[in-house]
Amino acid sequence: MTEDEHRNLDGVMDKLRREKAAAPPPPPDFIPPNDTQDLLNAQLGEALKIMRDLTDWVHRPTSDIVQAVHVGHALGSLMTSSATLAKVAAELRHGPSETRHRMIVERTQEGRGSAKAENE
Repeated sequence: MTEDEHRNLDGVMDKLRREKAAAPPPPPDFIPPNDTQDLLNAQLGEALKIMRDLTDWVHRPTSDIVQAVHVGHALGSLMTSSATLAKVAAELRHGPSETRHRMIVERTQEGRGSAKAENE
């Protein structure tokens, strides 16, 4: 980035800070979690908020798109990990999820059957 771009970016950031400081504080939206599931849900929610802020940042003409791609990948990994941990925590608490299999038996001309299994 050139020196002029840095000054422009600093000016934009200062303006955003002033606007944020002038706005009334938002109501508290974080409630301390009581268990693992609540913590993981809160983590997913925060990752979604960061993703929303990232989209605003990407739309600015002075944004570093390469850095935005790295941040997007990191957020995607965080969300995937949180979702996987939430699934494991639910299975540990409630047991494995139920699966069903449907069997289809096809009769051949010789009278013998063959079975195919399909997951539902």
